[in-house]
Amino acid sequence: FKFDSYCTTVSIQDAYDDVVGHCKNVHKCKRIAFLSSSYTHSREAKSRFEAYKNALEKHGYPFEKSLIFQSDFSYHHTLKYLKDIFTCPEDVDFDACLCANDRMAAAMIEVLKKAGVKVPEDVKVFGYDNSAMAIANNPSISSINHNLSYQGKMCAELMHKVLSGRIIPKVTD
Repeated sequence: FKFDSYCTTVSIQDAYDDVVGHCKNVHKCKRIAFLSSSYTHSREAKSRFEAYKNALEKHGYPFEKSLIFQSDFSYHHTLKYLKDIFTCPEDVDFDACLCANDRMAAAMIEVLKKAGVKVPEDVKVFGYDNSAMAIANNPSISSINHNLSYQGKMCAELMHKVLSGRIIPKVTD
């Protein structure tokens, strides 16, 4: 019996395009920062950063290195890092921030609030993963939902097709 591997993927690019477009068209944001998880050196961190840059370009925003903040996917490390950067409203020169996940978005919101910045009135903060933390946070975090239940359903359907002898692509979007 031969074992092959298959996978499903979700387009990070489409999600970031939607959020950046929303920031531009609905909220009239001028500068969109990115809280990167680059310290992890993971493929996921790199793909989210590239999706952010591509979304900026698609919507006519310049890429500004000064609007990139580095961390990992954790709440505590991100909180520790950001609290030294944003101590007052004058330190914040953007009106939206995309964060690589919801834990990082929660840390960003906490630091901004302590610095006297109103979220979402002054700065819109977006997370990724649509976790329970995003819902429980105060204020709740607008978060990108990569629809894990749909991905699970797709995986089950793909497995059924393979076990039934059907030929399917190795990667399904």
